[in-house]
Parts: sequence; C-alpha cells; structure tokens
Amino acid sequence: VEDEHGGYMLNSKDMCLLPRLPDLLNLGMDSLKVEGRNKTEYYAAVVARTYRQAIDDYYSDPRHWDFRRYMDDLYTLQNRGYCLGFHDGKLTNISQNYEYTRTLGDWLFAGSIVEWQGNQAIFEIRNYIDKGEFIEFLLPGTLDNLRITFDEFEDADSGEITAKVSAGQGKKIRINAAAFGKPAEEVRKLLPQYVIARKPAVLTPEDHIRLSHKKAEYRELINNSD
Repeated sequence: VEDEHGGYMLNSKDMCLLPRLPDLLNLGMDSLKVEGRNKTEYYAAVVARTYRQAIDDYYSDPRHWDFRRYMDDLYTLQNRGYCLGFHDGKLTNISQNYEYTRTLGDWLFAGSIVEWQGNQAIFEIRNYIDKGEFIEFLLPGTLDNLRITFDEFEDADSGEITAKVSAGQGKKIRINAAAFGKPAEEVRKLLPQYVIARKPAVLTPEDHIRLSHKKAEYRELINNSD
C-alpha cells in the first residue's frame, strides 16, 4: 500500500514451528491443531503426517531428534517462505516476504484414491498429468512414499484410454495394483482409501532461485534464534 506518507510493505511468510516442536511438547501439550481453512487435502495430509511422525520420533528418542529430517516434506507445500512467527520474540526482516506475494512449492496435489474396486484403485485427478510423468503416493504412518509412472490413462467410467489427463468434474482413472510391481494385497494395504498423491511442480529458473533463497533465509532465522 502506498499513500502520501510513504509505502507500507507487509506480506508475512507462513509460520512453521517444526524446528521448535520440542519446546511445545515439553510444555505438556496434549494436542496440536493443523490449520486447514482454505487448504487442500494435500496440505492437510502432508502437515498431519509430518508432525505425527516428528512427534512420535521425539518421544521415542528425544536426544537424537533432528527437525531437518522432516522439513523436506513441508517444503513440498505451496508456501510464501517460512518463519517462526513470534515464537522467539520480535519479528525480524526475515519474517517478511519482500519479493513476491504468491505461494511457491516443489510439488503439486495430484489426486487421491477414492476407492478400490477389486485390484484396481479409482484415482481422482486433481492436476494435469501427462504420459511419462510420475506421481508419488504419501504412505500413511511413515515418511516413505511410493511412485508410479504412467504410460497411459484409463477413464474409470468410460474406459477410454488417453495419453494425458486433466482435473475437473470429478475426473477419475483406474490404476491396476500390478503397476506398482508389488503383490496386490500389499499395494492395497500401503495405499488405503483417501491416500494422497503429489507430482513435481514445473518451476521457472527464477522460481527455483526464489525457493532456494527462502529456504536459506529460514535456516538463517532458525540458526540465529538458537
């Protein structure tokens, strides 16, 4: 905003307190809330899965707990750069985003398995996917993922085979369990109903630089506050 008195810049980064998770747990908190308003299922799935694993790992072995193990997943989210909010005191210049207002992330929400029909997963598309691209399923109860590359797409309703697929109007495709190279029973156990998948985002060179810069700023903020 700019008026006769000058310019006013305020574009807060997104608060991420995972590096300070032990502080919160040691207060005796019984639960942590994931902010999910106006967020996608992908956001809720990534944040809940990451924090659940981080919390369990901390209670299991607090001496060797390291927040860096969990940050890669949080960086896949579309974000404006991360900060610690007011956790460590007053905000610094690093807590504001002066470069851009839109969100950026390395990955995009690809879709989710809405049901299994025998050994075929019915996958609802939430983003454009082309032949030769892969998607990555987020396995529940772990930080591991399972990838699959598509040679073609079979429409779940019409059976039409296409070389690419786009989201919209509840578009769904069929994925045979055999495509994962594992026994069907194992695949169905690994990928239950509503499991989320993601795909790499296509970023410009400038976007890659911006993301790298924001990650470096966050590391600086964490180290300066330690």
